[in-house]
Amino acid sequence: MAKYGLHVIQYPSGRFGYVGTVPVDIAYIDPTPELLERARFGARFGPKQRTFDSLLGAITFAQEHGHEVLNR
Repeated sequence: MAKYGLHVIQYPSGRFGYVGTVPVDIAYIDPTPELLERARFGARFGPKQRTFDSLLGAITFAQEHGHEVLNR
């Protein structure tokens, strides 16, 4: 497994998220079936960045997916 410079910060909105070289498997929320259906008819959407309510939530999610967070 590759090592990434994965850190968690608190955004101005108060939510927490990853910075650094973020592995794609934890970086974005998967599109919903509704978004995919709308895209079939020309609607555009981009990937939605994954954010968390707490620092612990972000760290735990990364660890559960096999990634090490450096700022614990």
